[in-house]
Amino acid sequence: MINGIKCIVLVMMFSPTAWGQCSNSEIDKLDKEVGKTKISVESVYKIFSKISKCKALDGGIAEGFFDLSDRLLIEKWNEVIISKKLDDKKFRMALLKAVSDGTEKHTFDKICQNAKEHCNFQNSFCEEIDKQCKEIKDWIKDHPSK
Repeated sequence: MINGIKCIVLVMMFSPTAWGQCSNSEIDKLDKEVGKTKISVESVYKIFSKISKCKALDGGIAEGFFDLSDRLLIEKWNEVIISKKLDDKKFRMALLKAVSDGTEKHTFDKICQNAKEHCNFQNSFCEEIDKQCKEIKDWIKDHPSK
């Protein structure tokens, strides 16, 4: 279900049109690049920019991007919260959506812990992540698995 939510989010973020300005070979190359990307704000932003340009809605690319985003928010938290890349509202929104659609509970919990414990709450991104975590936790509590 969570992966399905991620795909819906990507459709909303990148528009439901075809591949935009990218050829099928560029999409294939992007798909492979997502899987090989090292975790840094710069590299994840670069992938985000390419996905945005291509309007790449392929499930593999979408899932790969959210996995990168989740790892970025866990492994490079201190770099993310001071990055100027957060000034790009679409990138910022993509990172927030990755948190709300975390693929695994331990991933989600770690990101939420970072927002709570490793953040100066004068940082608006930290506040947004914390709010997102609270909303998702409330939703999960109100919609228990059957």
